[in-house]
Amino acid sequence: HWYKSSLNLAVMRKTYVFLLFMVLILPSFGLTTVKALFELLFRANKTKNDDELFSSWNCVFLPNNGAFFVNYVITSAFIGNSLELLRLPQLIVYAVRIAFTRSRAEWTSVRKLVLWDFQYGIGYAWLLTVFTIVVVFSVTCPLIVPFGFVYMAIRHFVDKYNIYYAFERGNIDRHIHTTAVNYVMAAGLIQLFA
Repeated sequence: HWYKSSLNLAVMRKTYVFLLFMVLILPSFGLTTVKALFELLFRANKTKNDDELFSSWNCVFLPNNGAFFVNYVITSAFIGNSLELLRLPQLIVYAVRIAFTRSRAEWTSVRKLVLWDFQYGIGYAWLLTVFTIVVVFSVTCPLIVPFGFVYMAIRHFVDKYNIYYAFERGNIDRHIHTTAVNYVMAAGLIQLFA
């Protein structure tokens, strides 16, 4: 990728599809791995009886599944956003660089080098995944909506702080924002099929 904006856009698209598949689609079908999905698909070709094929899915769908996603949104709201605010990888890199400085001039340059760009692609992908989960399960499990609001509110303040004070200011092309809006509209379509 020639520009940071195109890199962030590609990262957002790929990460969102991956997270949507791993966090929403596979757990909704009661599958924990892609291997289980392939086993189910190959077993479907060999099995003629639908009752035998779907017998393992009796307790998987919405009544029991909603609790898992409510717990996921609560965990993302409090623990995920707290870790995002702490920025542990940047803190570890900073501590290692400071530990290996030998003079006051190196220490000053390390403080300037520690500023990283805000990763819009990854941030948008996580935010849109949680938003999609909240939208998809908002009708069948309305308890998820207040926790989704708490997640969005906390995430807003965490990202606002990180963009203003913790990360280096960067220029992002508008295409990443329009793609994010398209994914928000796609969340409504996914909810119709769920």
